[in-house]
Amino acid sequence: MSYIVLIYNCAGVSYTKLSQDNPEALIAMQDSLLLRQSKSANLVNALVNAHVQIGIRATAEHNFNKASNHFHQALELNNKDTTAQYNLLLVEGHILLKKGNKNGLWDAIEKYARAGSLRQTQGEPHYWMAQAYLKLGDTDFDLILESYEKAINLSMGKDLLSQAQKDYNHTLDRKKQLDTFWK
Repeated sequence: MSYIVLIYNCAGVSYTKLSQDNPEALIAMQDSLLLRQSKSANLVNALVNAHVQIGIRATAEHNFNKASNHFHQALELNNKDTTAQYNLLLVEGHILLKKGNKNGLWDAIEKYARAGSLRQTQGEPHYWMAQAYLKLGDTDFDLILESYEKAINLSMGKDLLSQAQKDYNHTLDRKKQLDTFWK
């Protein structure tokens, strides 16, 4: 009996490692693994992690449809996974932002706000909200600047933080120019 438990634990660890090192390989085996084995928490978590890892990479490559698909698959396996939820909301917001129609931009802002509420320490959703506000009308400076300020004061990757600071300063300069013009 101990021998079986030891093999099970080793298999569980290898799924976790595979989900990190080669998530595509684990996903390729997903259907057969789920058919042959009980839905162990370790296997499900590894599959969710694999889908999330692929989704994050696809997002970085601006392949939002692929990313969305993987985040949805992760949530089918575990609908409470906040990492998949957060990233799916960002991707859905990006898709709407890219389309650029007015109603879609408001929906994008809503998606980003929901993502921000899931990860309250992350600045990225607020940065993208500012971008959506800019597309809606680049003279609503209060909403745009407020979103940039919130993004800058929260946790973000170095590159996005630098871009947010640059965009904030550019928007602030434009606001000052417009204010001076109307005086």
